[in-house]
Amino acid sequence: MRNTGKAFHAAVTFAACAALTLVTLIAMGLASHPASAAAASEPFVWPASLAPMGDGYPKAGDACRRLGEWAATVNYLDHMAVLVGCPGDSDSASVRAILRDPHARVVGAADGVTLISIPTEGKCGTGVSGTMNSTLPAHNGKHAKSPGTAFSATGTLPCARRVGQPTHLCRFGVVRATATTPRSSPSTGLMAVLARSSSARTAP
Repeated sequence: MRNTGKAFHAAVTFAACAALTLVTLIAMGLASHPASAAAASEPFVWPASLAPMGDGYPKAGDACRRLGEWAATVNYLDHMAVLVGCPGDSDSASVRAILRDPHARVVGAADGVTLISIPTEGKCGTGVSGTMNSTLPAHNGKHAKSPGTAFSATGTLPCARRVGQPTHLCRFGVVRATATTPRSSPSTGLMAVLARSSSARTAP
């Protein structure tokens, strides 16, 4: 009878210890969960030292950004390529997505961001992007226009108000072989460019 009592007491003690351990583990898990959830939902804060531009690359909402000229990026800039930054290391999902472009390559890292250079082949160099109609034939002496505009080509290119200031994207329009001079539009921020006899200049 005495042995039975000891066995029962030992079983109760073991069960109590196991229950206490389980409660402790659950409490620790609940305590750490809010912190981990908050860390996971906290957005990446882009350092100003990289001069990030836009709301995402290659499209708005994406994790990566185009980078402008600043002390941390100047050594990676190329007038024939776009410099893109993606948060995290070179094995992150956003970096792998950009590297699907066979011409893209990782060139460095700074401030927790992987730097990727993407050549701008056939895009007028200097990181220019847009819709170019140079291959479209002229009809009745008139050059083809970009749909919905009076321009032969439209797009964006890096620019700055003064030398040494951070760059951002400016919109531009190109007009070919025209007798009239289109003007830059303050309301839209569109810069007009004239192209005559294989030369181009910014319209006043």
